Amino acid sequence: MQDDVQEQAQILLSVEACMACLQILAAPGMPKQVYKEELIDRLVGLVRFHLLHNVLVFYDAALCQAQRPELLKPGAPWSLTS
Repeated sequence: MQDDVQEQAQILLSVEACMACLQILAAPGMPKQVYKEELIDRLVGLVRFHLLHNVLVFYDAALCQAQRPELLKPGAPWSLTS
């Protein structure tokens, strides 16, 4: 149980760091040297991963079946079904 809480906290911190970085990059007047392609790719990749695996699966049953089928098994600890 404690490991799950720590893992969730790490995920939340990584997403918050990603959002802070994106806000810095979106600030007006930022020099072009700040815009590193690898950084932007990783930020977008992190957001995309968590949207697909941790957010959108709760809104779209087909996506849930494809990305997180364990959520649909009855009796599983994080099951969406009773």
